[in-house]
Amino acid sequence: MNLFLENGHLSEQGLKAVVDETLDEMQRLEAAEHLSFCDECLLKYTELLTEDDCLEPQQDLVLPVARQLKQNFWKENWMRGATAAAAVVLTFALWASGAFSGIESSAPKLPKEESEKSSFHMKEALRDFSDRLTEMANYFTEGIYSAINR
Repeated sequence: MNLFLENGHLSEQGLKAVVDETLDEMQRLEAAEHLSFCDECLLKYTELLTEDDCLEPQQDLVLPVARQLKQNFWKENWMRGATAAAAVVLTFALWASGAFSGIESSAPKLPKEESEKSSFHMKEALRDFSDRLTEMANYFTEGIYSAINR
């Protein structure tokens, strides 16, 4: 078998031998070196490599994969929201139980008038925060229900 033609290019037999991997080590090195600089032979070689038909999947995979990605997205976002809500509830529960009272006692004391003003503003701020938190929870719950019912 002649690996090369007289013009220096790889022969058809040589290209098929390269694809079939039936060359000895020296011939393989010579063919690899030639393919590294000869675009014409490289093009023929790649055409021989891609002659086989690509396998087609037995079923269309787009819909099942898209459905799985959508489920994973909602599960992940649900877990993030649930974790954030649990953290908020836990913080309020600890605050209501007096777990943070030690921190409060180390804070500088304000005069009674300023303390009452501060307390009033704090109650307003907490009420406002509670209202906003309730709105967010309702919005989040509506989003979950609409996603489930799709």
